[in-house]
Amino acid sequence: MKETGKRPGRPLFGIGPRRRKETAEEVDETIDRVISHIGDRTPEYTRKAKGIFKETTRRLREIDDRGEDYTQRIFRSKPLDALMEGILKYKKTVFAITVVFSILIAYWGVLGPGYLEEKYIKGNDVKSRLQEKIRGDFEAYLPGGSDAEKVLFEMKKNWSTDLATVFIETNNKFDPTDETNITDYNVLKEISDVEEALNYNKLDKGREDGIIFCFSISTLIKTLHNITNAVEAAFLEELNSERFPFELPDQFKGNYTIPEDQRLIDEFFNRIPPNQLSSLVADINGDGIYDSTLLLMGLSKEVDQDELLESIQEKIDPYFVEVGIRPGSKDTTGEWTKRYESGQVHCRMTVTGPTPLARMISNRTMKEMQTVFPWALAMVGASLLIFHRTWKIWLITLIPVISSLMIAFGLMGLVLPVLTPQVTLVAPILIALGVAYGLYVANRYAEESAIPDREKRIRLALRTTGNAIFLSAMTTAFGFGAMLTVNMPTMQVLGFGLSSGILACYVTTILMTPALVIWLDYKKVSREKGTGSKGGARKIGEIPMKHSRKIILGGILLAIFSLALAPVSELPFIGIEAGGFGIVQSNMDYINLSPADEPVVQKMAEQSDTFGSGQIEMMIVRGENAYDFDGDNKDEAIDGSMKDIEVLKRINSMLIEINGDPTKANDTGIENARAISIVDIMKMVQIPDFRNSSYYKDFLDQLGRTPGLIVDAPALFDSWVEENLIGKSFWSVMQNPPDVTLFSNIILDEPFEAFMMNIFYNSMGIEIRGMLVNDEYSKTLVYMTLPNMDIIHTETTVNQLDGAIDHNFQVSVRDRKDTASPTSGFGKVLVTINDVLVKNANQSTFTALVMVFLLLFLVFRSWRIALITLIPVVLVVFWQYFAIWGVGAVGDIIWGNKNLFSGDLNLFTALIGSIIIGIGVDFSIHITERVREKNFSMEGVMHAAQTSGLSFIEATTTMIMGLTAVFLVNIPSIREFILLIIILLAFSAYGAIFILTAAYRLYLPRYNRMRTIKKKS
Repeated sequence: MKETGKRPGRPLFGIGPRRRKETAEEVDETIDRVISHIGDRTPEYTRKAKGIFKETTRRLREIDDRGEDYTQRIFRSKPLDALMEGILKYKKTVFAITVVFSILIAYWGVLGPGYLEEKYIKGNDVKSRLQEKIRGDFEAYLPGGSDAEKVLFEMKKNWSTDLATVFIETNNKFDPTDETNITDYNVLKEISDVEEALNYNKLDKGREDGIIFCFSISTLIKTLHNITNAVEAAFLEELNSERFPFELPDQFKGNYTIPEDQRLIDEFFNRIPPNQLSSLVADINGDGIYDSTLLLMGLSKEVDQDELLESIQEKIDPYFVEVGIRPGSKDTTGEWTKRYESGQVHCRMTVTGPTPLARMISNRTMKEMQTVFPWALAMVGASLLIFHRTWKIWLITLIPVISSLMIAFGLMGLVLPVLTPQVTLVAPILIALGVAYGLYVANRYAEESAIPDREKRIRLALRTTGNAIFLSAMTTAFGFGAMLTVNMPTMQVLGFGLSSGILACYVTTILMTPALVIWLDYKKVSREKGTGSKGGARKIGEIPMKHSRKIILGGILLAIFSLALAPVSELPFIGIEAGGFGIVQSNMDYINLSPADEPVVQKMAEQSDTFGSGQIEMMIVRGENAYDFDGDNKDEAIDGSMKDIEVLKRINSMLIEINGDPTKANDTGIENARAISIVDIMKMVQIPDFRNSSYYKDFLDQLGRTPGLIVDAPALFDSWVEENLIGKSFWSVMQNPPDVTLFSNIILDEPFEAFMMNIFYNSMGIEIRGMLVNDEYSKTLVYMTLPNMDIIHTETTVNQLDGAIDHNFQVSVRDRKDTASPTSGFGKVLVTINDVLVKNANQSTFTALVMVFLLLFLVFRSWRIALITLIPVVLVVFWQYFAIWGVGAVGDIIWGNKNLFSGDLNLFTALIGSIIIGIGVDFSIHITERVREKNFSMEGVMHAAQTSGLSFIEATTTMIMGLTAVFLVNIPSIREFILLIIILLAFSAYGAIFILTAAYRLYLPRYNRMRTIKKKS
């Protein structure tokens, strides 16, 4: 019987069961000992951790204290004392040198050498240096190196991207009983006469007459009229030149005129495809009569465009009607009516378009500056008189400011390569800010009336206020200067002008005010202060002391609400996207960026509404050159060029995607976009019946005498031409090429496709061919029109256009063969600017805050005080979105659909962050200085709140009155911008009086405890 029971354990890794048990027991004992040891030593480990924490804290405090010690050492010296003594000792000389220097730099930078001689001695109409640098075109706003800029530069090599439009109207638009039609011979003849007068040399590419091309309904009618002879001439010249030599007279090769037969005009007009007709002519009043059209012109950069636009205006002057809205103009409707009734004119014409708009803005900017400057001075002067009640304060404050403006604008003219219209904002902002510096010195001088010696008084005034003025000027300049860090000319221009201008204000104040104060013996006119004002000041001071937490909480909640309105954007230097719900968006309407009373602007808006072509986009299709290998002036190698039907088919596919498929009822293409290309002309041009021509009959006779051909070759060829060519468009012929085997070797020098393409291009008018293809036929330009829309809708349409390009071509920004460029043009430029607007605004704002913080840190010798001083400034920066949204919302309530305040970020409002830092930090510095005077005590906080109210009211009122002069500029976006600056100025004053003092109320007890501990240690 077998023994049963457990099987003996087998050794594991050579270790028996007994040994494994002993090992496990040893491990348990070891773990118990470790746990017991840790438990026993826990108090010891806790003590060591606390010691390490205390030592780390002590080291950090040591580093902080050393930082404050180093900053204190920086400010122990008085490097400006010697300079101040020199200014006081030679005050007359210093004053005179400052005046002369200001005049000289203004002469060289603003007017330019030779300006006075040319203008007033020779009587020539010349522009000043400053005016020549002002650019109103939106290319000036493009960030350097952007894709839109690269494509534009490529376009400029072969075509004109400087476009002008003439808006043409018949009297039927204004009087429906008048049946004058745009397509009437007399109207088309007048349009043609203007075209021929402007572009009198069609072969010079604008070098002589300044016009590269004209395109209009008149141009199309002339082109179609020209086709009859031009196609026959091109056909005969394209034949085998050895067998069929033809020398055709020039007058036979075309008749590029408006036909006098109205029926022929109507026939040509009916050939224009319906989807293209709507972008050429319009019936605005809906009575069935076309009453409006456009004449598009490409302008050359090789001529003075100001003179060219003046020449265009002169040519259309008999047809132009001034409605009398813009300043200094009168209504000329009556004069035009007399010319119309006498048969001298048959239509109205007004110049508009991107280039005239840009030039108008440039010229208008200078005029607006000349208007705003004296009004800003007058408004600030009135404010000074109200608060100081003496005319002497005008001279003391305004003379240095005027000198600083001369220096600032002189520097801009000398240093900056380009100026943008935002330069109009420099003068009123500098006037509003600059007068404060002279006031500080003058008021301090007047307060020391107990000192009889004037020089001692002004010396004391400069010594006590000099540092404060310097700090104010530097922090303001740092805030403004942050805009120079952004890759956008509009911000750079304003940043340079304001930062250099505010520093010039400081310098001229220090150099000129001592002499003015002493000479005028300025005495401040005192006003009786009643107990009511003192009680009011006391109550103001008590508010932040009693309600500190509530005030700060309210400011934070408003900041959170405001940030919730902000758009999502990339945070500077981090790359992370953040933002709110996007209620305030980055969105521009270029019409709101232009003077509303200018005919150019009015007609651009009307052009957009009528033709959907307020914005013109372009794109390039790139391919191979077409080559003529045998030197017979006939291109044989056309593969990959703009004569290759396969390339043109891809263009047509893209056009169908953009314009819609006419064979499908519901396919309307991309909303708000229409495109025109060489393919459209190819579809439009029908091959005329030229078989009755004597030259064609001569060709048939020669064909009949040619050996080696079949019997009746002339009759067969004539029948082939009638069946396959006559009455058909070039496009339809090339879509289904006929059989040419019977004749190709005898008649043609090149393949049939090249034969027909050469005929098509050679029969086209030079103007239309030049505006669509380059000389080598390696590139073609496609024009796309968009209505005037805000940037959000424009960006949607532009992205759809880029998508259509991408679906049919390999897209490349670089100039490479067999590719297509993305869109570029007016809308794409605005979209590109808009895309970086918020990012650049955030970058300049963040940079301004950092730079101002560093300066405050150096001046106040404490990073803590610098940080506290910036609290209201940061909050006001956050509040800007609430202000922008509020202005738009209130405008909607008051004006409804006619509200001109967008409530969005645009080229002007995006500048607010940096500007309000530069302006608003003065208020915070003022409060901190007063708290510091009382050694950062609670008494100092109360004193600052009580004594700052009236001075802040005076300063804010003076600045606001100076800024209100900008409301004279009839540009909605600038008015909205100034209104926002005024609102944020009030916010800044509030933030300094209440939020900053509340912050000090909460922080100073801890700060003073730290100072006490430091002193004891």
